[in-house]
Amino acid sequence: MATHPLGPTVDGLLAERATTHPDTVFLRFATGDLTFADTNDRVDRLAARLRATGVERGDVVPVLLPNSVEFALTWLALCRLGAVACLVNTSFKGPALHHALAVAAPVTVVVHDAFAAAVDAVAADLPTLQRLVRLQDGAWEGLAAATTDGPPPPSHGPTDPAMILFTSGTTGPSKGCVLSHRYTVRQAG
Repeated sequence: MATHPLGPTVDGLLAERATTHPDTVFLRFATGDLTFADTNDRVDRLAARLRATGVERGDVVPVLLPNSVEFALTWLALCRLGAVACLVNTSFKGPALHHALAVAAPVTVVVHDAFAAAVDAVAADLPTLQRLVRLQDGAWEGLAAATTDGPPPPSHGPTDPAMILFTSGTTGPSKGCVLSHRYTVRQAG
């Protein structure tokens, strides 16, 4: 796999490691370990389902999931699509949550059922929001069925956004910090 001249993308690096180190453990959770190959396969399948649901390259998708394998796979699947994961603090509620979601102007929000009521409470004031993808008891709701089409070939590079993280908001409303694939890969190194 050829690396972009400016460096790898998050999802490109995962795909490369799935080829060069397929059986090496990449993710460890209480529910078990995932190798690079397992992770890459699950990311491909989730990316295909997100794409079939309507998530496209460049879409900003807020993610409100607890620390879990689903969180990691969702972020990587959004990277694979060239979408931007907007990682929202799961303790945000009311005005703080509304602010974060309004800044993202999402069409789709990915949310764990434990945080869905907080999103539902502010959803009416989010004119761009069209769909919620919910994770409940380990099963996805609102996510299109598996398709035979995989995710699209990568059309994003290292300088494209990989995620948005919000500041703590101690001096005012939280600000969304856009972090590129290159920044994310370098910070992990």
